[in-house]
Amino acid sequence: MSRAGWSEAGGHPLTAPSPPPRRTSPHPPRREAAREAIQVALNIVGRQLEDLGLRVSPTKTVALTYHPTAGMEKRTQELSLNGVTLPWKKKVVYLGATLDNRLCWRPHLKAARAMAATALQAIKKIVAGGRGCTPELAARIYTATGVSRVLYALPQAKLTPATWRKLELQHRAALRLCLGLPNHSRIIETLAEARSWPLQSLATRYGLNFIARLKLAPDGHTLLERFRQRPHSQAYQLLTTYEELRDAGVHIDTTIPGVRSKRATPPCALQQEVACLLHERYAGAVKMYTDGSVLPGPPGSAAAACAAPELDLTVQRRLSFASSSRTAELVGLHLAADALTERRDIIQAVILCDSRAALLRLQNPHKHEPLVRQPGKKLRDLHSEGRRVSLHWVPAHVGLAGNKLAGSLAKAAHSADTAVFEAATKGDEAHYWIAKHAEKQHPHPRLANGTALSAARTAACYYASARAALSPRPAASSSDGPPPPNCQHCGELDNTEHALLRCSHHHAERAKMLQRYAALGVACSTREELLFPSASRGRGAALTALLQYAHATGLAQLL
Repeated sequence: MSRAGWSEAGGHPLTAPSPPPRRTSPHPPRREAAREAIQVALNIVGRQLEDLGLRVSPTKTVALTYHPTAGMEKRTQELSLNGVTLPWKKKVVYLGATLDNRLCWRPHLKAARAMAATALQAIKKIVAGGRGCTPELAARIYTATGVSRVLYALPQAKLTPATWRKLELQHRAALRLCLGLPNHSRIIETLAEARSWPLQSLATRYGLNFIARLKLAPDGHTLLERFRQRPHSQAYQLLTTYEELRDAGVHIDTTIPGVRSKRATPPCALQQEVACLLHERYAGAVKMYTDGSVLPGPPGSAAAACAAPELDLTVQRRLSFASSSRTAELVGLHLAADALTERRDIIQAVILCDSRAALLRLQNPHKHEPLVRQPGKKLRDLHSEGRRVSLHWVPAHVGLAGNKLAGSLAKAAHSADTAVFEAATKGDEAHYWIAKHAEKQHPHPRLANGTALSAARTAACYYASARAALSPRPAASSSDGPPPPNCQHCGELDNTEHALLRCSHHHAERAKMLQRYAALGVACSTREELLFPSASRGRGAALTALLQYAHATGLAQLL
């Protein structure tokens, strides 16, 4: 039988690691009565288990006292099980958690920190041994041996901010040691170098995954209801956070299997792949098509429509102001979500939209205006009711009957007789244009668009040094030092552009790099095109080829 503690004050079994709230001890007569009640309950449980053919092991049963006054276990008679005395314990390990007679997380936290410190000491010996342990390997060993123990022990524990600060300090000190960084290195750079997260964020993530597993478990609702009855516990906060997550359970897919690029795929092949997708993945689901239409101004007009040919269902709305096609497509998604909300008989459905930009914004709604967040909330509500709704991108103008119907309805909705969609406002459109303007003003457009490249430390240093050579510099003067040297192979002025494009000594290596760029469809005729690839999908592969060329020619060591 697993270990169990018994609460003297309350007279009920203690189910760790969720301790009951503190309460004052009863008077001595009441305390003795509570102890007698616990003894009677223990005897009854023992007899019931014996009737089932089971036997409670006294050696594996632990009695734990909980009392505000120290030394109360010495003045309280011990319990007994099957004639064996159960001595009072001050500390017990139950379900992996270390609990003491104060029913707090301090001993458990102390044990977790001690295990992490032991792992760190072992890593120190490995790194100092000089046997070829790289910083990345040391960081991985610490994550596997030290961080994993802390994350296993503390995600469901409600710790104070001061306790989290102590854990974070220990975590960052270990990362600096593994990576060879100075003690004064900034927190953000340290975590980015180690590709790690703060411990509190990781613990929250682990805790939310625990709640998600309980949500999917057949009998998990029983434990979740117990969490709801403890509003001051960490488990309740995790459950509340999980239920407040937006777009939970809404599946959004912006790709077609077998189609790498719409531009490079014939329309007949696109139509065949889409038909195969709808037949294999969404067989039996109601298919709802959405589309938006915009008439250029002035004065301009925008409208949207939703159509479900299987149900003979069509919805048309126009906007009271001129907007972009992106806003019109989002309104179409609103109409589909509203139609599904009204039709309670639809259990499974898929919303097919030909605007990939609108679906990509729904995947990350927190960064956008309310017009983007509302469809996801409506679909999440449908999912909580047990109705399965998915969103999928389909290419436009490939001969899909439902897509053609939605497009014609959207174009016809520009009429003044069409009802106005009230949920969209001019403020939503203003948010979009302001965000686009801010992206243009950002000094690094790729970072503003969220497409910053993640690279290793050495590669990132090379990219930064090579791109810095593109910056215009003032004319050299006598105080600037000696001029750049000439290339030792061909005699020309040795600089970044010469090494990348013109040096005849590196012709073979350059040919491999340019061949790789050409295979990826990336322009590579100038130095700027080499250092700033314009491809959306092959950017990482192009920069990898550039880095290989730099190492093969020795250019990386000169920057």
